[in-house]
Amino acid sequence: MLIWKTWVPPTCKFFAWLAIQNQLWTADRLTARGWPNQQYCPLCRTTNESVIHLFAHYRYSKRIWEAIRSWTNGNFPSHEGWNNMDSGVQWWRTVGTSTGVPCKAVRSLTLTWKLWRERNARIFEHQHKSPTVLIAKINEEARLWCSAGAKRL
Repeated sequence: MLIWKTWVPPTCKFFAWLAIQNQLWTADRLTARGWPNQQYCPLCRTTNESVIHLFAHYRYSKRIWEAIRSWTNGNFPSHEGWNNMDSGVQWWRTVGTSTGVPCKAVRSLTLTWKLWRERNARIFEHQHKSPTVLIAKINEEARLWCSAGAKRL
């Protein structure tokens, strides 16, 4: 699978593997097991939470991806059409195999787990970051990956 050939640390690869397998403990999975949860996305509080919502459908996430597209000078796929996707694996494969962009770099950037950590901070720590702050953290993480040897990221 393409996850294992990215420039990200093993923890991010494992996280992405869980996300693509729909094994993250989002509200939809908790509800299916009958476990208590908030049901709604902690970022928007209006839509049922799922992996695809968190990474592709939610406007906060789209702002993150659009900012990445901006600071990579268009070398990241546009989020147009993502609302039609119904699974995390479909989203990741579509984004990771887009034509006209450096695929390994794009796949690496999508594996950042900063969105997941923001979601968890909102649930467990009652802390909120603006998209601007989260984008800066993702940018810094990408710079660290580059200094560790991730060429062309």
